[in-house]
Amino acid sequence: MPRSITSSRLTVPERLHSEVNAQTAFERRQALRALLMQPLLPAGGPHAETYRLVRRHQEYLKTWFAHWPGWTLRVQSGLARLEKTASSDDDATRGAVDPTNRKLFTRRRYALFCLTLSVICSEDRQTTLRQVAERLDVLARMDRRLSAAGFELDLRTQPHRRDLVGVMRLLAEFQILVRLDGDDTLYLRGNGDCLYRVDHALAAATLSIARGPSMIDETELQDRIESMKAAARPFGEEPRTRELQYRLFRRMLDDAVVYQDDLNEHEIEYFRHQRSRLLHELETATGLVPEVRQEGVALLDAEGDLSDFPLPEQGTRGHAVLLVAEWLAGHTERAASFVVTVAELTEYVQSLAEEHRTHWRKGVTEADGVQQLTTEIVRVMESLRLLLVHGDRIVPLPAIARYRLARHPDNSIPVARQRSLL
Repeated sequence: MPRSITSSRLTVPERLHSEVNAQTAFERRQALRALLMQPLLPAGGPHAETYRLVRRHQEYLKTWFAHWPGWTLRVQSGLARLEKTASSDDDATRGAVDPTNRKLFTRRRYALFCLTLSVICSEDRQTTLRQVAERLDVLARMDRRLSAAGFELDLRTQPHRRDLVGVMRLLAEFQILVRLDGDDTLYLRGNGDCLYRVDHALAAATLSIARGPSMIDETELQDRIESMKAAARPFGEEPRTRELQYRLFRRMLDDAVVYQDDLNEHEIEYFRHQRSRLLHELETATGLVPEVRQEGVALLDAEGDLSDFPLPEQGTRGHAVLLVAEWLAGHTERAASFVVTVAELTEYVQSLAEEHRTHWRKGVTEADGVQQLTTEIVRVMESLRLLLVHGDRIVPLPAIARYRLARHPDNSIPVARQRSLL
């Protein structure tokens, strides 16, 4: 009986089919990652190619987001909007930042942002900075509820003008406003103006809530927030199980590290039984690589662009964060319950600034420079779940162990070691 050798090579149609599938999977992953980083995605500008990917794979993306984290994706002409629901509303590390100096928005800037959105939604296709300022001034003076809530606006003062320019720049970063002419720095000096084109569709899609503010009767701030994001509670065992999945998936998509201490007993039990299924789907769809340890799970991003704070990163802040992480990790290795005060950390950053002054940014050794750098370091590390801040106390978290130094075999030379996050 004749024998034959079966070839393991793919035929041309099979190879083409495999390549098409690989390309489709790659495009879907890129589109999904882009929406996680930019939930309000304009169709034009620098996001044009990404928007086309989202539109091409919208059915898959809508189904995936609805099934796993329970989020709604709307894709329409001109924009895509991922309506995310945060896993937690007490995380202060995800605030809006000024596009110019990257400082966190203050409470009044958030209020001014919302008021500015309401103004530009009623503007024509084009408007100016001064026109928006005039309408805001009228709104602030005429609405008694704003003054009763303690909101004041005096655009004759430099701080309030700076707040408005910061808001307009953030709106421009979202492409809700496109600057056509002028210079907003001249407006800050009191003798300039800017001309903008307004994208009303993007402006209208900015607010993502379950219930509109006009439909809410509650008067207390926290009650109003809860009502705005409230959705129908599930009934029955299956819906409650699905809600557990939603909460866990949202945490893993939003947080670099999810600690077991962050979860309640029902979430811990569900994750223990469903861990393999959830993590496999997460890795396949997003490219995040999960590392599971006793304390929880860390999500590593090999591509390095699925985070507001890449680590490591170039520049003074990036170098300082690594040095502080190494310092804290060394202390936790010797004493698991190690806690440092903000003053002690600031003193250590001062010593680092002196040591590296020749290649760190200008002014970093001055008191204000050290204070600013310390604040940036804490913000980055807190956002990445490497530490917690309790008043003036800083508590390193287990993932800080990744940045410990190992010893060379001759026990004399410290060697950086890439440990897992947990």
